[in-house]
Amino acid sequence: NGNVSVKQNVLNYDYFKDIMSDFYPFLDAEKLIEYFLYGKENLLILGGEPGTGKSKFISLIIKWMLDNNFKERPLIASAKDINLLSMDSFWSKVKSSDLLILDDLDFMLGSRDESRGDVQKNNFLSKLLSFTDGFLTNKTKIVITTNQPLSEMDEALLREGRLFDILNFRYLKKHEAEKILHKFDIEYDIIENEIPQSKIGSIIENYKKINTTERDYLKEEISLIHKLNNKKAGFI
Repeated sequence: NGNVSVKQNVLNYDYFKDIMSDFYPFLDAEKLIEYFLYGKENLLILGGEPGTGKSKFISLIIKWMLDNNFKERPLIASAKDINLLSMDSFWSKVKSSDLLILDDLDFMLGSRDESRGDVQKNNFLSKLLSFTDGFLTNKTKIVITTNQPLSEMDEALLREGRLFDILNFRYLKKHEAEKILHKFDIEYDIIENEIPQSKIGSIIENYKKINTTERDYLKEEISLIHKLNNKKAGFI
């Protein structure tokens, strides 16, 4: 069970303090998180194209827990090894956690089909469904990120009383992305009408590095770090 990760206090709060709900203008993130954490349903599924901020939204949930004293020492669990998800020992261990994060689950959420012999997937789904059964008093909240189409998911996952919501995240519109960059006084020419949250995050992170890192090791203007985002530097 060494690969089952259960961490108290998760990471240093400084890691989460700058995470912004602005990246999700299509929902009231604060309200959604509160309703989910205090509601009776255990499961929240986050879908959408890569780069739409699904994994980052989990950090926003953790930030909310820390900001609002959800627990003095919240326990966050995650699995590094997908093989653990079909093991009884894994599910026994995470029962004491406040939040279980299952990132990038795709085929594991597909409809069960005994005839195809997908033993690992079938076992995982059986244990997940049992763990999130509305008739049981299980306090652990589970957030899953996936690219699995809704039409291919096991119907039992979507049952009322088990599933809080299944969200399909989208890219940022141009004006939404510009609003975020404006908060950081970043001038960046966005050409696309839609832009991934992950790209805006990278622009901000690189801006912070440029403006906080002393580059007194340079004797000439040969640094290309400010060009990383537009990819126009020769060998980048």
